Amino acid sequence: MLLKNFNMKNNIRFTFVLSCIFVLTLLQSCEDPQTELEKLPPATQEGKRTFGCLVNGKAWVTESSIDAIALYEMAVLQISAGIEEKDRDQGITLAILGGITQGMSYDLSLDPEYEAKFGWIRPERICTYDDDSTLSGRLTITKLDASKFIVAGEFEFITVVQDCDTIKVTDGRFDLTY
Repeated sequence: MLLKNFNMKNNIRFTFVLSCIFVLTLLQSCEDPQTELEKLPPATQEGKRTFGCLVNGKAWVTESSIDAIALYEMAVLQISAGIEEKDRDQGITLAILGGITQGMSYDLSLDPEYEAKFGWIRPERICTYDDDSTLSGRLTITKLDASKFIVAGEFEFITVVQDCDTIKVTDGRFDLTY
């Protein structure tokens, strides 16, 4: 009799635990889906090797730390990031050619030493948006740590070329090591 009561108690506990797991899974699946902005990496300043932005309202995020790089040598900063997928092969390059300062914002459309580029390879055509195609934009350096080789910032730009879609990049952020 004692063994029977013990098994019944274990069955009740097991059923209770299983029910809780089911309810939690159900509640989690009922959560609102992430917005495109929520899909972006957080705007950190720790050298986490992240890069993301919205391109025409859709999340554009590098998958691994090797998909985004920063180079800073001889007063030239170049940041490049790419996404290669089945139906999307795109790249973004940002550059400041005359030295950078933490806290400074650079206008990407007025000075030839500040560049924003976007490239898009599609089966039907290749669209290359060079720095002279940038209609407006800015790049802000939020962190520059020369001892830890960290560069972090925020960016946005609009670029257009004939026979290709207008590209509007917003809410850009990067946290890279160089």
